[in-house]
Amino acid sequence: MKSTLLSGFNQLQWKTLSLYFLALMICFSCKKTEQPTPIVDNPLKLETIGVDAANKKTIVFAGRVLYLNSEKIKDHGFLFKSGFGASATEKKYALGDAVQIGKVQTKIETPTEVLETGVGAYRFYIETDKNTYFGETVRFQLSNFLVDYQMGLSATAGETITVNGDFKDLNKENYKLSYDFNNPKEVAYNIDATKRKITFAVPAGYRHGVDLSFSLTPIQPETNFNNSIGLASVRILGTLAPPTTYNYNYDDYLRLSGTGLPPDRASSFYVIIGDKLFPYSQELLLSDMIYDQPKTAYRIGYYNGRDTVIFDKKITLNVPKSTDLSIRQSYVHPGRSISVTGIIPYKYSFMPVMSVGGKSARYTWTWNGDDKITIGDIPDGSYPFIMEGPFAKFESKEKIVVQSLKVTDAGSSKGYYGTSVKILGNFIRGDEYIARLGDQGDQNLQVANGSAVLEIPNIKPGKVKITVIYNDDHGKQHTVPTDHQIEVLAPIFDDFYPKSGKPGDLITLKGKGLGYCAIFMGDVRLISVGGTVDEPQVFIPRNVFFKGKVRISAQYQSDWIECKETFELL
Repeated sequence: MKSTLLSGFNQLQWKTLSLYFLALMICFSCKKTEQPTPIVDNPLKLETIGVDAANKKTIVFAGRVLYLNSEKIKDHGFLFKSGFGASATEKKYALGDAVQIGKVQTKIETPTEVLETGVGAYRFYIETDKNTYFGETVRFQLSNFLVDYQMGLSATAGETITVNGDFKDLNKENYKLSYDFNNPKEVAYNIDATKRKITFAVPAGYRHGVDLSFSLTPIQPETNFNNSIGLASVRILGTLAPPTTYNYNYDDYLRLSGTGLPPDRASSFYVIIGDKLFPYSQELLLSDMIYDQPKTAYRIGYYNGRDTVIFDKKITLNVPKSTDLSIRQSYVHPGRSISVTGIIPYKYSFMPVMSVGGKSARYTWTWNGDDKITIGDIPDGSYPFIMEGPFAKFESKEKIVVQSLKVTDAGSSKGYYGTSVKILGNFIRGDEYIARLGDQGDQNLQVANGSAVLEIPNIKPGKVKITVIYNDDHGKQHTVPTDHQIEVLAPIFDDFYPKSGKPGDLITLKGKGLGYCAIFMGDVRLISVGGTVDEPQVFIPRNVFFKGKVRISAQYQSDWIECKETFELL
C-alpha cells in the first residue's frame, strides 16, 4: 500500500522517481573510497664505531649515520664517559645540526682523566625535534704510541701520506698497516730513520669521495700493551686522464677516462671545458657545454675538490674546409634547389645561419649524399654558399650559378592535338615546369637539361603564344612570357574500320588529333578504349538497338567533323 505522501503519483511519475533512485544508488555504489596514503617514517638509525685513533695526544671518535627520517635535526655529536659505574660522567662534544648519512668523526685532545686511567668510553648521538637517538657505548684504551692523527685528508691514488709521531717502539714485525673498515686490506708503509714519521701510499681501486681510515694493527692478538694505532682518515680524490683525441665535431660526445672517477653527475668532481665547470659524467655532449661559449678551441681539465688541473692542449672544433662542398649541378633558377654533396650540416650546428647571395638558404642532407641547397629569389650571378655562427664561418670555394629561366626556341610552329613540340631553353632536369598556351590552361612539360617537350592539349585551334611557369621552393610562382608561337591545328577525321559491326564491337578511327575528341555514332557517344592520338579505338555500347547506316562524328571544343563514309550497324 502506498503512503499518503505518494498516493497522488501517477504511473509516469512513479517510473521517473524509480529511475532517479536507481541512478542515485549506482552513483553511490560506484564511488571509489579514497584512503589516505600512509606516511612511512621509520626511526632514525645510527651506530657508534671504534675510535680511529686514541693516544696520549689525540682521540678520534667515530660514528655512522645509517638512516635519516623527516625529523628535524637539532644537534649531533659524541658523549664521552671518563669513568665507570655510578660515578661516571658524560661530556658532550656537539657538532651542530648539519648531518648526513655516512661516517662522522671528530678529533679531540686527549683528556687528562684518560691520560690517568688509559681507558675511556663514548657513544654517538643525534638529537631531533622529537627524540634523542644513541649508538652503542664503545670502550677504548690509549695506545702506547704518540701519534699526530691526520683527520680529513684528501688524496689521489698513489699519493704519499705522512704521519708524525713517536714510533721508537714500533717495528714492522709486530704491526701491519690496514685500511677499509668494511673489507680490511693491508698496505706497505715505511718508518723514517728518526722513528718520528710514517709514510704510505694511498691504494688504488676506490672511487672519488670514498673515505678510508688507516690504522696500525698488531699482527699478534691485541692486549693492553699491544693495541691498534690510528694514523689517518683519507677521502679519495679522482683524477682525469688527458683526452685521447683533441679534435671534435660539435655534436660529438666526450668520453673521458681516469683513476678513481666518481659515478655520473658527482657534485664534487667537475670537468672544465673552456670557462665553465660541468659535473663529471662518463659521456658529456660537447654541444651542451660550448653552445654559449663563442670559440673554436677550448681548454680542458678537471677540478676534484682540491686540485684544479688544466691539460696542456686545447680541444678544437672541426670546421669544414672551403673545398669540402661539391656542387653537382651547372646552375639553378632563383628560389629553387641545387644538387650538392660533401657537408653534413648537423655536425656544424654552431654555424646555423646559411645564405647564398645575401639571402637565407637551406641545406637538406640525405644519407646517400644526394644533398640539396635551396636558395632565395636572388639575381643571376655566381655566389658561394655560406654557413656562419657567433664564432665560426664557412664559405664554399665552388660557386652556385644562378640563372633565371630563359626560353630560346619553340621548335615546330604547328601541330595537331597530342603532337610533341620541343621547347629549347635553360631547363633543368628534375625541376617541374608548366606551359601555358595563350590563356587556355596549363600543361606539364617533360624536361631534360636544356629542353622540354610539350604535348599540344585539347584547346581551341589557332595560333597561341607560349608562357613557361615554375613554382619555386618557397611557394612563389615565376612566369616567363615568350614571343614563340604554336599554331594548334583542328583535328582531321579521315577514315575508320571496320565499316560495319554490332553493338559491343571496336572501331578504329584514323586522322589527326582525334584522341582528344568526343566520338559519336549518330546521337550515341562511343566509349574510348585506347589506341593512339591519331588512331583512337572506340567501343559501341551494347544498349544500342537501332540498325542501319549511321555517320560517325568527332567533337572538339564546340566544333564537329564527320567522316565522309557511313558506318553500318548490323
